[in-house]
Amino acid sequence: MTKRIRPVKKAIPTPVVRQKKVKVDNDVRAKFDYVSPCHKNFPHVVKFSGGRSSGMLLFTLLNAKLLDASRGDIVVFNNTSAEHPATYEFVRNCKTACEKAGIPFLLTEFQTYEDASGGEYIRLPSYRLVNERPYCAKTNPNGYQFRGEVFQELISWAGQVPNQFQGRICTSWMKLFVSKEFLRDWFAVKEHIERLGHFGDESRLDADREYNRHEKNGGKTPKDIFLRKKRYCWSRPLSRPAAKFNDFSPAADWKKINNFFLDGKSLGGRVKLSGDFTIDYCSFVGFRGDEPGRLAKMRARLNGNDGENIGNDTDSYLVSPEGEHVYAPLMQFGKTKDDVVNFWKKHEWDLRLPYNANLSNCVYCFLKGGNALWHLANNQETMRRNLPAALRGQKNTPADIQWWVDLEKEYGRDLKAEGRKIKSEDVKMNVEKPIIGFFGLTSQQSYEQIQMISKDFKSRKIRGKRRKMYLSEFQALPCDCTD
Repeated sequence: MTKRIRPVKKAIPTPVVRQKKVKVDNDVRAKFDYVSPCHKNFPHVVKFSGGRSSGMLLFTLLNAKLLDASRGDIVVFNNTSAEHPATYEFVRNCKTACEKAGIPFLLTEFQTYEDASGGEYIRLPSYRLVNERPYCAKTNPNGYQFRGEVFQELISWAGQVPNQFQGRICTSWMKLFVSKEFLRDWFAVKEHIERLGHFGDESRLDADREYNRHEKNGGKTPKDIFLRKKRYCWSRPLSRPAAKFNDFSPAADWKKINNFFLDGKSLGGRVKLSGDFTIDYCSFVGFRGDEPGRLAKMRARLNGNDGENIGNDTDSYLVSPEGEHVYAPLMQFGKTKDDVVNFWKKHEWDLRLPYNANLSNCVYCFLKGGNALWHLANNQETMRRNLPAALRGQKNTPADIQWWVDLEKEYGRDLKAEGRKIKSEDVKMNVEKPIIGFFGLTSQQSYEQIQMISKDFKSRKIRGKRRKMYLSEFQALPCDCTD
């Protein structure tokens, strides 16, 4: 007899989805232009961000019948584990509706695993498939993670936090890398992804060897700090489990895929996305007509330029696939933010976040800018109370600024401890403890400063001209994450 699995305790309830035919342009299919006629036959990949614009894009494509499972089309959401609870509910609802239309929708996450490489055991990067329900070790071990576990694992593995100066490793690895690795498996038209990692029950890493490798690569982080930062990554699962695609999306049936452009391209169970025998595919992103800068940033990346400030990586893992052809239908049709709002007003359900709350994507992402983050921190409790109980961000998760404060303290780079040369301009700024966090040096901005100023505002310790002075320090950064 099959053992009955109990439901996840305190799982966020999913409202009943009454799929209603949303009225869109009747001639969307006719108006949509492919750059080349052959693009129509390439597999289509919808990069779903979890926001309203990407949701409108998805339903526009579905209702216009521009997606076809037999062609190898796929919708994919790369989970960072730092999204708002309401975003995860929205993803679930969109996934359900998408699969009812027969189009597979899969969730992925960045993860590392332990295996031998070059004669030594190290942590290697990969991805895993997850289902649309929250992770629970006992009842749903394949669920999505929502307490920042994925984000912290990446930072612990890299040994530093992302920032605009040293590289946006969050975009590079949790988005670009994961998408590329996933598509190498998906386009191979197979039933499952393979298990990765050694078969031991315990870690085979040697701390001394790890630190020696760090020093050989020019690292100057003191050993105690280096090992402390690596601790979380090394505590993560030793392997990546094998997984069948249709266990995570009923519509993901590889036997139904019949596309000449995917035939015979698999080598060793995977395909190539660069060099000879590259797979060509069309990717669809939810950029609107009133945000052309985002598409320009993506095109710069596709052309090999560092247009997004995601770092100067030359690793082939992070270079955009040569066969990727990017389309932004909402931009092509001139759809704006107002059009997105009106679209969801006609829908039976919506993303249950205030339109101007700036809570989408990684909740306290540093690219939203210090001023916006200050407003989020200042109104955190009010926004929680205005949401249904099941969708309120929990304490000590990425929906709480304290989580970001702790992460920045744990993984920020201490330049003095590393013996790094302090620049003259930093000396002039009187930097007593130069730590590079999400915003650069802590003398400029940090999550702790944003939190402290928010508390001072609430207690009325800061008001009037001093308030304007503090807010002027927290300038917004270009939030142009394109994947």
